[in-house]
Amino acid sequence: LRLPRGHPPAPRAMASVAPEPLDRRAGCCDGVASARAEASAMAVFSVEVYAVEDNCTKTIDNLTASTTLAALVEIVKWELAFEAGSEMYLTLGTQVLGPNDMSKTLEALGASQGAIFACNCLERTTFAVYVVDMIGREYMVDGLEDGMSFAILVSRVEREMAVVGDVKVELVAGTRHFEAHEGSKTLVALGISGGCLLTAVKQDKPKGSCSLCFCGYTVNCDVTVGATHEGWGHRW
Repeated sequence: LRLPRGHPPAPRAMASVAPEPLDRRAGCCDGVASARAEASAMAVFSVEVYAVEDNCTKTIDNLTASTTLAALVEIVKWELAFEAGSEMYLTLGTQVLGPNDMSKTLEALGASQGAIFACNCLERTTFAVYVVDMIGREYMVDGLEDGMSFAILVSRVEREMAVVGDVKVELVAGTRHFEAHEGSKTLVALGISGGCLLTAVKQDKPKGSCSLCFCGYTVNCDVTVGATHEGWGHRW
């Protein structure tokens, strides 16, 4: 249809667009917020660690908001070349970060780009115990630590007493007799501390024998899926 010149075109009908439901728009906003939070957690940043004893600063890179304090401590030990077994702790501002904070993330601790931690070393304290044998001879065993196992203490005592052959030493503290199965326990767990007086009892027990019954046969420590217990008649 051709209209005369100067005549306005006929209006065309416009399709109406329904408004987007509110719940859909709210879900979209939640998704955006979640994506932003995830991107923030994945963003890497660096912090500064000041070593108090060495009076130097080290930059620790490639950290994220989800990095735990325990992971940061291990990185700091590696970067500052701490000796194996050495202990240290970090401070952030006025916060002294201890064992209860190890599982917390840097975000939870308030650490972000450019945060400054202070690194402090814990001095390794040692102590000594005194051991008396059945005839009254006294020995001193020093260089012990709280986290040291009881088995190490027994070996130190046997070395101080120059025990050789099939003689083994058992220790007694007061009325408590320490059993062979307690060798893996720490000294602090057994209540052994500096200045503790122990009594050493020598016994003839074959080396390599069972730690419970001390039979005269040599015991091979191993595991087999076909093992049977004497008297039971069936598999473990």
